Amino acid sequence: MSKQRNDGDGSVYQVHVKDCPRPKGPRGKSTCACKWRGAVVVGYKRNAKGAAIAVRKTRTANTESGCAAKVRDLRAELAKVTLPVGKSPTVEQWLNHCHATVLPRQKKKPRESTLAKYRYCFDQYLIPLLGHIRLDKLDPDDIEAAWHHLAEIGNPMKGPDATPLDPTTVHWAHTILSRMLRLAMQKRMLAANPAGPDAMDAPAKSDKEVVPLPTEDWRKVLAAAVGTWNAARWTVALAMGLRQGEALALRWEDIDLDGGSLRVRQTVFRLKGKGLVFGPPKTERSKREVALPAPLVAELRKHRREQNERKLLVGDKWRNDLDLVFTYRDGGVIDGREDRKAWHALLEKAGVAPLKLHAARHTAATMMLLQGIDPRVVMDIMGWSQVSTASNYRHAVDEAKRTAADKIGAAVWG
Repeated sequence: MSKQRNDGDGSVYQVHVKDCPRPKGPRGKSTCACKWRGAVVVGYKRNAKGAAIAVRKTRTANTESGCAAKVRDLRAELAKVTLPVGKSPTVEQWLNHCHATVLPRQKKKPRESTLAKYRYCFDQYLIPLLGHIRLDKLDPDDIEAAWHHLAEIGNPMKGPDATPLDPTTVHWAHTILSRMLRLAMQKRMLAANPAGPDAMDAPAKSDKEVVPLPTEDWRKVLAAAVGTWNAARWTVALAMGLRQGEALALRWEDIDLDGGSLRVRQTVFRLKGKGLVFGPPKTERSKREVALPAPLVAELRKHRREQNERKLLVGDKWRNDLDLVFTYRDGGVIDGREDRKAWHALLEKAGVAPLKLHAARHTAATMMLLQGIDPRVVMDIMGWSQVSTASNYRHAVDEAKRTAADKIGAAVWG
């Protein structure tokens, strides 16, 4: 069997007959007529030694894409499983019920991208490790054993290819499980939350200090961007700290060049089965209006002139319906993956060591704090939910405290 996996499709592979020569095309894809099979883990049972054994449901089709479609339909079908009557559901049944029914009906409904992240956490971490346990039998020992598995072995769905997960990812899984168990308490299906603070401590996050670009490096990056398409994209990232989705969803109506201000009202993200979609920002605090530095206003004016020249060149092929600030050369919305590729290409051009695109946001926050800007003002500009987020920028905060101490000393002792 030659295994083929697509993100989110479960396990999809081709089942070759005994005498199949297994021919392959120019790109290494199978070209034989053997059928394809897809499998989805639907639960777990214990063997004689007490180990959890996966229980799978399968679907078969003549083509890989047809099989993947059947697997997706099976996943959707399983997500709508109703809860058992008269007894406690398993953790798997409860998580599926939450995703299909409870969360979408909440007054503050999670974003589609958030629901997709929950689904990933359920399928990759929580259900494989805890799904077989009855909800009313789940205890802190079970949960701690699951977190130990993630931290020491890794994603249980990756088998021998698994690698230990970052502590922050384990903490994220714990946060999601705890929330689902709180919902079970609200529905009177649990008397107490076995993942709550009264029952156990949450796994610690990674103790990693935020790493911004050094001053000499971000200046190199901005210099390397001059003359490139969407050059202002990187100035906005490094100066204002917009999240990637926020920057790529900016429309010209969100920017007041005369008044020198910018409004963050939406974000763009990729959703399975729907492609790139626009939606509300990460949190309510993420919806914000910020003042723009005069040099950035000038750069955005230049960018708009260049974009208008491109519109005239492209003509009817330009995507006028979007009115986006940063676009492909046909006016279309930029895919986040392509945006990250452009960032890494820019760093290479500038001779700067590779860093994630999110480092640009960290750089903006660090510069603001080092300039002595009040953390609450920084919180508003960055769209943080809590001012305590500034404590992640230890270097900048320590330097600000030292500056404050010097000012106190000068004021009191002269």
